[in-house]
Amino acid sequence: MSSNQTTAARPRPLEGAQPHASRNSRRDGRAVGRPFTVSTPMTTPPDPAGDSPPMTNEQILTNLGACSEAVKWASKYRTPKAAWKACERGDWMLWYAGRRAGPVGDPRRRRLMGAAAACARLALPIWQKHNPKDERVEKCLDACDDYAKGSVNDAQLAAAGAAAWAAARAAARAAAVDAAWAAARAAAGDAAGDAAWDAAWAAAGAAAGAAARDATLKRCADLDREHYPEVPR
Repeated sequence: MSSNQTTAARPRPLEGAQPHASRNSRRDGRAVGRPFTVSTPMTTPPDPAGDSPPMTNEQILTNLGACSEAVKWASKYRTPKAAWKACERGDWMLWYAGRRAGPVGDPRRRRLMGAAAACARLALPIWQKHNPKDERVEKCLDACDDYAKGSVNDAQLAAAGAAAWAAARAAARAAAVDAAWAAARAAAGDAAGDAAWDAAWAAAGAAAGAAARDATLKRCADLDREHYPEVPR
């Protein structure tokens, strides 16, 4: 990420992440993707002696498999807390939280789902504008919220996510595709490990223009901090 945290290119927090299945080309030239494959969250190796100096942001993110752009940006800050407070990239923050939330299925990942859904919900008005009678995207986000609260199980969440994927495939307008994609990616956040970060990026993709996308990612960062007031560990 550059010093001003621009969004000129799709971010790749996890180097080498591959789609679970091939993308389906849309007649408008866009593509609808699938959840990422599961990646086992990595943690900072413990210090057996207990007397080594704290790891730098650069070391922490490198160990977690972050992209070089994120590592370069975070290296400007002395502590993870300072970087977390300053970050305006909600997608990167969700990725980091996902890598710290334990393995897939860990109860700690429910908070991650809530944060991802909050970011994805920013794009819901766009979906509703173009598809006022289609409630699949909203119901998917509601399911994510309920999952975060513990009132929805994995099977129910998967069903809601599948419906959102179907909505994305059927959408005629590019912005609506991104809005539905954001909801589906939020639902895939627990099942696919590192997928949660893409919910924020998809929500930003639904916004029109670079300035609007940047503003959406900044709002996502604020939402992430509401769910994670302290740096995830």
